[in-house]
Amino acid sequence: MENMIDDKKVDDKDYYWLANEVMPHIIGFLDSIFPGSIIVQGFNKVDIMILNENLPIEVQATYKINNGGTTISSFEDNIRRQIEQNIEISGRCWLFFDKKLLRYLNTSDNKNISLNLDWLYQLWESEKVRMFTVTYNGVIKEITNDDWKFLPSLSQTCKLSIDDDIRVLQKNRATIFLNVLKSNSFTTKEIYKMYMTYMINHNGKRNFNKYLMRNGHSSREELYYDIINSVYKVDNLNNAFKGKMEYNDISRIFKYGYVLGLIDRPESYNTNSQISVKFSDKYDIAKYFPGYIKNKGMWDYLKTRWLDRSEFYGIITGTYMLDFIKKQHQLSDYK
Repeated sequence: MENMIDDKKVDDKDYYWLANEVMPHIIGFLDSIFPGSIIVQGFNKVDIMILNENLPIEVQATYKINNGGTTISSFEDNIRRQIEQNIEISGRCWLFFDKKLLRYLNTSDNKNISLNLDWLYQLWESEKVRMFTVTYNGVIKEITNDDWKFLPSLSQTCKLSIDDDIRVLQKNRATIFLNVLKSNSFTTKEIYKMYMTYMINHNGKRNFNKYLMRNGHSSREELYYDIINSVYKVDNLNNAFKGKMEYNDISRIFKYGYVLGLIDRPESYNTNSQISVKFSDKYDIAKYFPGYIKNKGMWDYLKTRWLDRSEFYGIITGTYMLDFIKKQHQLSDYK
């Protein structure tokens, strides 16, 4: 989220920072708290994600209007949707924002400000949100109850929805992403280098995923791109586990499944209709898909068998049941 201020000054007291200016400080801070974790930027429309902890991090810059004032409503609008969505998915969220904004809130005579941010105080009080102020030169401090003197105490306003397949997958998406990245030896350092190179060259004006596939991209950038896009398709893969895959979604299911280690294929893989495929779960992520849990017996059996393309299509679309596949293979074994 970028700050819109042009009149930058070196003195921390005089201007609100840009998000990309403090990002290295925040990444370093998080890396010190969660050593060994994989930290990524821009995943699932979240500024920073601690995958090992399934912890979303929001970094919110402060907007300024022409007369020099601060638009608190814009700040609130920007963070509220994302924070509440993060809490619904992960159960918690951390927020980093400019220390000068907190100073402004505690010194302003505007009595309406407290009403606008009561919801945030309630989430913080119930420990669903942790908040940290950041200075331009990287001093980070977690806020305490004394920092909320400008807010009244109100009742809880945020309610979480019950789980269904979609919400379970949303909650598990970070864990799936983490397992696949670790299995492919990605580290925070490597991913951060990719992202910062992108920011330096394009300053956020170009889609990060498209940047990864620019002319001259590396094999690691391409793999990271493929993993990101495959993780975004977990809903489609869950439908395949349930035997409810739509025919118009089948064309890329092989790539998504292969990238995530759910599908194995021979080294001589091609588009031949008789090519064999097998369920493999190489990265141990199937257990995070509700569709797999519901049909675990069938999919565990399929780990032991190679299927031709028509059989695999039949399974993921619900045309073939397990008994049919077993019978076909028993006949083949008999022959």
